Amino acid sequence: MTDTVQTARPADETTEFVGKIGLVGVIGLALVLAVHPFGTTDLYDDGLEFLDHVNWYWLTLHVVGALLFLSWPPVIDAWAQRLTDARARVVGHWAHMMSIAGVAVGTVHLIGTDMMTFWAFKDTFEDSDGSEAAQVGADVLLRLHAATLSSWVLIFFLAVPLLAGVAALLDGRYPRWVGYVGVVGGALQLPALLITLSERQWTTLSEQFIFRTGATLFIVFMLAIAWSLKRGAPVGTAVRV
Repeated sequence: MTDTVQTARPADETTEFVGKIGLVGVIGLALVLAVHPFGTTDLYDDGLEFLDHVNWYWLTLHVVGALLFLSWPPVIDAWAQRLTDARARVVGHWAHMMSIAGVAVGTVHLIGTDMMTFWAFKDTFEDSDGSEAAQVGADVLLRLHAATLSSWVLIFFLAVPLLAGVAALLDGRYPRWVGYVGVVGGALQLPALLITLSERQWTTLSEQFIFRTGATLFIVFMLAIAWSLKRGAPVGTAVRV
């Protein structure tokens, strides 16, 4: 009786195509993050000031971002399937499942909260002639924004890069920095969430400095794995031509 050793799936046109899609999606989201308005403590404490951000530029940015995020789960899935270590594949598939949930929650936040809810309330506020009740409503919406954003960050920006980074480290074929970029990028979101919880709102520190740093590292990690799919080999390894 012989033991069967499962290895990663070989590179083919499908994974190369997924890698190309991943590169477009990740680079596109890097651009969206770069041009997205910064959040500040003062902004997140003032519902009326936040409403001023809700314009066609804001709406377009969030629609584009939501569409681009849809490309990430297939990339993580294709990458996880090609991991050679059994433990790495388990953790990689876990990251894939979390990415699906994260994209769903992210869509609710980007389209449901940041777009439709604030856009509809902006009309309501204007019709109310700025009544006190409408001003309270604007502040309540900021709490809803904090709730959906925090849920998204927990599932997608914390769990996914952390799990995927661990999978890359377990696989052993990737440079150690690739795995650590994912792990650190995900781990940074924990203090961002704790600060947000303590302040009952996102702040300049938690959003601008901690969250965006972690998200940038996640983007770097995704670029590395998308590139590895496109070229048919892990980052840092030679490819036969």
